[in-house]
Amino acid sequence: MVSLQTPGKKQEKHFCSGAIISEQFVLVAAHCLTKPVEKNLRLLSIVAGTNQIYNNTYTQRFQVKNFKRHKRFGQQCSDDIAILHVEPKFPKDKARFTTINYKSNRRTLAGMGALLLDWEQDTIGVPTHIAATSFQMVENNDCGYDNKFSNAKQFCALRTDGLRSICKYSDSGGILIDADSKTLLGFISYCDKNTCEMEKPTAFTRISFYGNWIKDQMESMLNVQSKNNKKFPIGK
Repeated sequence: MVSLQTPGKKQEKHFCSGAIISEQFVLVAAHCLTKPVEKNLRLLSIVAGTNQIYNNTYTQRFQVKNFKRHKRFGQQCSDDIAILHVEPKFPKDKARFTTINYKSNRRTLAGMGALLLDWEQDTIGVPTHIAATSFQMVENNDCGYDNKFSNAKQFCALRTDGLRSICKYSDSGGILIDADSKTLLGFISYCDKNTCEMEKPTAFTRISFYGNWIKDQMESMLNVQSKNNKKFPIGK
């Protein structure tokens, strides 16, 4: 898992989570890409290689050279997905730079267990470390989000430990994984902050719906990189 960061007054500031899906690509929730970041990618960096967000001993910082956000994002809160092309490539260190599988046809059935991985915040809102929270899938009819919910593109899950408020102490774009296969299931897309303490389910982007889209965007950005390398060959 990675931390998306932008410049702060004293140090870089974390604002979203992301998942490494290959040595060059990170999958994130589209709502993480705000307009200032979108207009100037130099404001955005990726921190990976540690489970302590501000542990400078083990962290490595990567730059974002390109990104693709789903073109239909913003319409009724669906299609909340984007992909970042980073440089340099992530090191081949499976312990610190774990690539998570996003290619799964497994259905998210009610009662199925899952784990939310995110950068947990302390009581004053500062993210500190990666936390794992138990979740359980619920029936789509029980989500309670009415017209803005898409059964095909989203699913709902409810935390089962009851220890912390996901809306208050989780960061945006936290990733939900299959507790058994460790496959990426979804990103936190939205929750109802007004009723967060009342155990209302959280809505997640359904990653399995976007398998072809993810593949197409990676190929597109790699093609752009290849053309640029031919246009400006190293050493010429």
